[in-house]
Amino acid sequence: MVMKMERNENIQTTQTLDEMKSCQSSAGQDRTNKRRNLMEDTLSQSGCVSTGAEQANRVFLDSFLWKLSVKLNLMEVTENTRSTPTDTHQKHFLHYKFTVLTKADTFPEFSAVGVCDDRWIKHFSDEERVWILTEVDWTEPPDPPDSRDWFIHQIRTLTNCTNSQCSELHVLQRIIGCELEKLPDGTVNLTVFDEYGFDGEDFISFNYKSMQWIDKNPKAKETKEKWDHQTGRNQFLKYFLKTCMNWISTFNNTKQTSPDVHVSVRKAPDDHSKLVLTCLATGFYPRDVQMNIRLNGNILEDQTSSGIRPNDDETFQMRISVKINRNFKGSYDCLVIHNSLTEPVSVKWGCGVQGFIIMFFLILWINVVHIEEREIVKHSAAHNNLRHKDMLTSGREETEQQRVFRMPKALSVL
Repeated sequence: MVMKMERNENIQTTQTLDEMKSCQSSAGQDRTNKRRNLMEDTLSQSGCVSTGAEQANRVFLDSFLWKLSVKLNLMEVTENTRSTPTDTHQKHFLHYKFTVLTKADTFPEFSAVGVCDDRWIKHFSDEERVWILTEVDWTEPPDPPDSRDWFIHQIRTLTNCTNSQCSELHVLQRIIGCELEKLPDGTVNLTVFDEYGFDGEDFISFNYKSMQWIDKNPKAKETKEKWDHQTGRNQFLKYFLKTCMNWISTFNNTKQTSPDVHVSVRKAPDDHSKLVLTCLATGFYPRDVQMNIRLNGNILEDQTSSGIRPNDDETFQMRISVKINRNFKGSYDCLVIHNSLTEPVSVKWGCGVQGFIIMFFLILWINVVHIEEREIVKHSAAHNNLRHKDMLTSGREETEQQRVFRMPKALSVL
């Protein structure tokens, strides 16, 4: 199930580009890809509501294994002023994500994390009931609005459940934050959002400009009417989102890791006249990267991509492949552009197609020679064994003849 969150409006700001100091970030990935997989650990399509503790836990476990793709097309703040165009495409974001459960036999009733540029930099401690900065060497972002108790109260209100009388599993989710995108021509786009989901469906969102709520679900109409009248809270939400924009505009992410690039080739499984040339870049951070396989400096068409995937050390990897003619002569290379690199990295396929063919036949020839040598050694050993047996037999027969026809010593000297 996909939570579809529509963009509400565009707001013009008057900030200058010099006031927005953003560090090196990543290049070449559109906003849609960045906004995928922002809300995780949610309900599966068929398990929003269930009865019984065992069924509830099973459904929620399934939901944790399935990442909810969230399309955050929200209020966009576009900065009109331009400066000298640059060659960099920078992106930064700060998201706070909340998950609240009505029936939490196995999983926590409330959980919340702060994510900045794909790193968990803050989390809410259920024991201490405070936000804890995980990345201690980063500038601390502003704490999000609303407390743990406020979230618990909201989900109990929506589900008509009291403290311990809710036998069905329900999930309330929220994502609030801001994003900054600096284009190569100097344009800076700032986006703010505050979105809620309930039982795997879009529920309600906040309009930054009008400070009104937009109901995305018939179940949210009553909530909208109530929250629209909470002017004090809405003023605070607008203040937080503005603070978020100021923080992300001056954020300087100096954490960078360069990619390791590898090129490999294999036979195409569906076409023996083709080879599959693959380029793997791994271990890079930040997330965004540009990769292309080229022939004689020209980017090849029909390349397939794995997409950017996470490693287990907070870095990322990406793999691209393309089919090539195994008999075509040319120079193939993989070009990788990443913000951690001072210049693009080009890794050539050292053998080339002709080299691959030569290497293939060379390996085949070596194997044939090796097999022939083994056969020669085998036959030689067998021949030597047979000859040895003949010699032993011949030796024994000769000895017997010597005994029978031994000449007297006197006659042997004649």
